[in-house]
Amino acid sequence: MVKSRGPGLSQILFAIWLSMFIHQGYVYPHPGGVNVNKTASKAPLHITEVQAINLDGSPFHGSSLKGKVILLDFWAVWCGPCLKAFPDLVKLNRDLAGQNFEVISIASYSGTAQDVLPVVEQYAIDYRMLMGDPTLVERFGVIGFPTYFLMGPDGTVVKKYVGEVTHLYDQVRNDVRAIQGEPSITVDTAASQEGDH
Repeated sequence: MVKSRGPGLSQILFAIWLSMFIHQGYVYPHPGGVNVNKTASKAPLHITEVQAINLDGSPFHGSSLKGKVILLDFWAVWCGPCLKAFPDLVKLNRDLAGQNFEVISIASYSGTAQDVLPVVEQYAIDYRMLMGDPTLVERFGVIGFPTYFLMGPDGTVVKKYVGEVTHLYDQVRNDVRAIQGEPSITVDTAASQEGDH
């Protein structure tokens, strides 16, 4: 009979590191996201800090988005939850387009534009897709994928969501409505679970 020795030193150290990581505010377990302006200790991030490359190779500058409500989506081609979110992101971009809203996805650690294009085609992504670099990922403090930043018309981050967001479509739609001073819409969880989005 083999006796279990319990957790090894590496497992214990990882558990300590993870608990410190969570308690320092780097991982937000709140499924509705967090209000970044109330929790950020450094200067607020701004849309003008987004400097990336369009899939066609041309430069992109975030200053062109000032005045709009933006959902920035940092994702990677190897990230299952990122891919799972694309139908909701496409629907959000289409449904809220008339409300001065836009989704921008930033492929990170995903190779070249040629590696990203098959994903764009597979999920019929019809909004702006950018290639991000490690500097942009670091500047925004992205530590996991997907990470979303909801940015207000003034260009500052209002909310940050990390990881797979339950009812992403409804959550973002209601947060956009709140930014625009409109009442939120009640989520019918039974209908949402049936895949109406």
